[in-house]
Amino acid sequence: METEGWPGNSEALRLLRDGAPNDPDGDVREAAVRAVAEGWPGDPGTLPLLRDRAANDSDEDMRKESVQAVAKGWPAGK
Repeated sequence: METEGWPGNSEALRLLRDGAPNDPDGDVREAAVRAVAEGWPGDPGTLPLLRDRAANDSDEDMRKESVQAVAKGWPAGK
């Protein structure tokens, strides 16, 4: 998913954050999480979203994507 140009767009972030936990399609949730992680890594709500999806999503692939996004995006201890 291409996120260039979106980081300043709070409406895009809101839509993606809403889609990450709420869309019934696991692929959509996965794409939303990936876009948030890549486009807004410094946003204070990104890491909590990824942690929540890693622990609570019903889809195994979604949990894996969330864990990988945390591992790639944040040094240990943050």
